[in-house]
This record gives sequence, C-alpha cells and structure tokens, in this order.
Amino acid sequence: MVSVPARYRQDVDQAAQATGLPTSVVASQINLESGWNPDAVSSAGAQGIAQFMPDTWASLNIGGSPFDPDKAFQGYAKYMSQLLRDEHGNVRKALAAYNAGEGNLPAGYGYADKILQQSGQPATLTGFPGEGIISGIGSGVSNLFGDALDALNPLKWIQEAFGLPSEKDIVDLIQRGALILVGAIVLLVGIVVLVRPSNIEAVATGGVSKAVGQEKNVHHQQKEAVTDASEG
Repeated sequence: MVSVPARYRQDVDQAAQATGLPTSVVASQINLESGWNPDAVSSAGAQGIAQFMPDTWASLNIGGSPFDPDKAFQGYAKYMSQLLRDEHGNVRKALAAYNAGEGNLPAGYGYADKILQQSGQPATLTGFPGEGIISGIGSGVSNLFGDALDALNPLKWIQEAFGLPSEKDIVDLIQRGALILVGAIVLLVGIVVLVRPSNIEAVATGGVSKAVGQEKNVHHQQKEAVTDASEG
C-alpha cells in the first residue's frame, strides 16, 4: 500500500468520497503520477501533482493552477468522476482513460493494472461518483441514532447518577440490591412463620378459657334455680 504524506491525507479522502474510489486507489494513482510532487512536469507537458495536460485542465473549469495541490485534487475528483460515468463504473477502464485517453484504452491498461495491484484492488473493481459521500451520510445517520439510543440507555443514567465508572459496576450494584431484597423477603417470611403458631396457641387458649367460664356460669345459674325451688 502507498503511504500518503500527511499534507495530502485530507485531499485524498475527499477525492475518494467524490469519486467513489477506495482511498488506496487514489493514493496509488497520485503516487504513480507525480510521487506527490506538486511541481512535477512530465516530458509530455503534464503538470502538477495530478499531472494534467493544459487542455484537459482548462476543460474542467476549476480555475487556478494545476500546480496548486488543492485545486489539482478538485480537478482530479471532477475528471475521474467524469471518466467513471463514461465507463459505467469500470475502474480499470477509467484509470486507463486518465492515462491514455478514452479513445485509446488498451494503451493505458498497464498503467491501470499497476495502480490496482499497488492498492490491493481487483481488476474487476467498480466505483461510482458520490458513492463515498452517500456512505458517509449513512454513517453519520447511524452515529446520530446510536447517540440517541445511548442517551436513552438506563444503565447510562444510573452510571451518571451514582458516578460509577463502568456498566460492570452498575450490574454489580443491581445484583447486590437484588440479593438484599431477596434476603429481606426471606427474613420477613421467617418472622411470620415464627410468630404465627404462638398467635394460634393464644387464640386457642383464650377460646378454651372462655368456654370453661361459660360452662361454670351455666352451672351456677342451675344451682341457684334449684335452691329457689327448694325454698318455695
């Protein structure tokens, strides 16, 4: 894989997004064209880091100079996007057209194959302008929903409320709370079981005492009735 100088990493990324090409292909192509030299001029008269012929550069209506790297990458993105559309997404043919012209593709296949080989891409690679931009938008939407779901995460709320450093600590806290709750329930059940027999016994004893008292009262009344009858 070709190493991209720090100065041009953003330019390569933006060109890849605009063309739908892998960054490795863009990097390999620019490296083969100029070796990252913004002042490069070929024997045929191609200029700048992306090696534009003066007529080709003028047709792109970019403005500025092909020796300006930022402008040159804009021109590269526009030109490669045009070639990819003309070649129906066939990257090998688009690369060949960049090198030898759309009317002489066979002369540029060696150039195209070298770029694809250096970038680790197959000869059947396809790319479409805007593909990378759409992918980037999709990634942004995914991140947005991911952030929303993260904000609704109850574990995150607990983590912030108790100042816990991780979700593992939250799980431990919940487990401990559950154990304490279960212990409290077991203790309560035990107390109920221990207290209940004595209540039953007390109720039963009270009932017997009341029955005995009632029986004595009846017996006393009968005795009084017999005494009154004898006196009469």
